[in-house]
Amino acid sequence: MNSQFKEFKEASQGPQQLAFMAEVLYAPEIAPTEMLSRIQEQATLLNEVVVYPLGLVSLPETIHFVNDDLNLSKDFQPKDRFAQAFLSVETRKGDAIQVNLQADLAGENVQQMTVYESQNPSNAPQIIELIARYPLDSQASTLAVLGDLPYSSNPLDANALKGEALALKGLVSAQLEFENPPLALQVVSQDDFSAKAVDLNQSLSQLTGILRARLDVEGKSVYLDFQSTVDYADLKKELVNVFAAVGVKKEALTFVDPRIRLAGIFDASTNELAGTAQQLQALFQSRGIAVEIYQLVAVKADQFVDPKTGNEYAIEGGFFQALAKPGHPSKDEVSLGIQFLGKRGQALNIQAIEGEAGSPVNPREQSIPFKVN
Repeated sequence: MNSQFKEFKEASQGPQQLAFMAEVLYAPEIAPTEMLSRIQEQATLLNEVVVYPLGLVSLPETIHFVNDDLNLSKDFQPKDRFAQAFLSVETRKGDAIQVNLQADLAGENVQQMTVYESQNPSNAPQIIELIARYPLDSQASTLAVLGDLPYSSNPLDANALKGEALALKGLVSAQLEFENPPLALQVVSQDDFSAKAVDLNQSLSQLTGILRARLDVEGKSVYLDFQSTVDYADLKKELVNVFAAVGVKKEALTFVDPRIRLAGIFDASTNELAGTAQQLQALFQSRGIAVEIYQLVAVKADQFVDPKTGNEYAIEGGFFQALAKPGHPSKDEVSLGIQFLGKRGQALNIQAIEGEAGSPVNPREQSIPFKVN
């Protein structure tokens, strides 16, 4: 191993710091990521340890060098079509990577050239979506609840609602969370207020608790960011008065409220959950909360196929978890909307959800609230 210390920061600029650099040879069967982990575990005196594997990259026939400071440029034809490069730890042989080159030129000769990887499209995960039908392998005794409700200054008590849910027959445990949205209100007007836009903007900026007001005159809309300390019901009353002052009546206004997202996991004593799901849905609806209720299921599959490219992506363990409507018979076949990250032939971060009447839901519009083992 060749190593050296190099001064990293002058004493006049603060505490002196040293950079430690080492060239390490290791067995080819060890992956660079594993080597990085070993170094980080053992080099306890070093901070911010970074590993750059060295590899040979093929160069183009002509390299265009630019010096912006001197406003110079030069085309160079390398005699050796291969150069040693600093790579990222996940780069593999055969990857088509993008590199940056820095060189010291003397006439037609390269005195020194440094090549380092700037981007590796082969290693970048791709979001892939598909719709496919699968038989259910097993159904867990777990319900997932996803929903939302209009924002209010007097939010519902999650613990109280969870207690009411646990009073339902068959439920044994629960997790329930409300996720507050960005506090942004949209006010849509049927009437044109462009002639009074300046007056309207000034009046809105003077309202207590308004952080920012944006007017879309063509869309007849106003977007307001407000503080959580504001009484939301009172704010909307004040907005009615502000619009009335510029000639827009209350009847012409529509308020698009921020939405609070709800996510819950409910464990039951049985996996036959159709009736329990109906009771749970009725409870949330009685509180003004629109919800979708799913049952956690397992699906056997070895791989996904990208419908656009035909590329195959292996599924770890030969199965994945999904959310299906409660009440399916054993081994029933369901249609799932599936989204995953495809990376080097592997399917990662799989989300799969069944929609109403077998019509798949786009997983980007829903999210599994908790990871269930």
